[in-house]
Formats: sequence, structure tokens, C-alpha cells
Amino acid sequence: MKKRILLAGILGGIAMFIWTSIAHMTLPLGETGIREIPNQQAVLGAMQTNIGQQSGLYLFPDSASARTRPGNNGAKR
Repeated sequence: MKKRILLAGILGGIAMFIWTSIAHMTLPLGETGIREIPNQQAVLGAMQTNIGQQSGLYLFPDSASARTRPGNNGAKR
């Protein structure tokens, strides 16, 4: 029984590796959502002006403004 579970885990891992390799190379999944910011220097300048030297993980737009944004229809509650 343990051999069957181990074999199933190994074969499942190999199958997932093959699928993700194919999906990444043939489908545009590897590039989805990753883009460069146009006019990056202006954006970085504005961020440095407003954030300063405060380190952290910043979300844009923040969750509070996403809930109150016009046309959101209360999707994030």
C-alpha cells in the first residue's frame, strides 16, 4: 500500500511538472499580468515623494478605496 501511494505521488508530481511546463511555454500564462510601468521614472518619483523611506508591502488600490469606488457595486464587502 505504501509503495502505491509513493508511486502515485511521484507520477502525479511528474505529470504536474509536464503540464506546467507545457502550459508555461505554449499558453500565455507565463506572461499574464506582468507588464512594465509606462513612464516609470515619473511613477517612482511620485511614490518616493509620498512614501519616503517607509519600507513595507504596499497594495494599490488599497482595500478601503476599492470598496467605496464608484461603479464597484459593493463587490468587495
